[in-house]
Amino acid sequence: MVGYYAPCPEFDACNRLIQEYFQTGQYAQCFQGHLALAERGYPLAECQVGYFYYEGLGVERDLEKSFQWTRRAARRLSAASSFLLCEQRRKEAKEEKLFVRETSFRSWRFFIRTQKYGQD
Repeated sequence: MVGYYAPCPEFDACNRLIQEYFQTGQYAQCFQGHLALAERGYPLAECQVGYFYYEGLGVERDLEKSFQWTRRAARRLSAASSFLLCEQRRKEAKEEKLFVRETSFRSWRFFIRTQKYGQD
């Protein structure tokens, strides 16, 4: 296995976006490129869009949109998005002073469930 994601045109496009825009600090262009791929249903791009919203990179920070995009990717059994979703829930719980251990347990359980059915 060469990498986690299978080679395909969408994967190559995501890599180009990261190299051309993300690594040069042009986050808005990187976000727009990933959003176009995500709207066509590519799970890695959906996960990336969730990350951009979560961090507020190239787009206004929006935890609700971040959660929606990341969850969409996780439902397609993307391990990366499942992990990001777990981290988001844990950090949000901590920020909102919720019961962190219970929230982390629920997130971890969700991650394990998605992995049970395979990966991208």
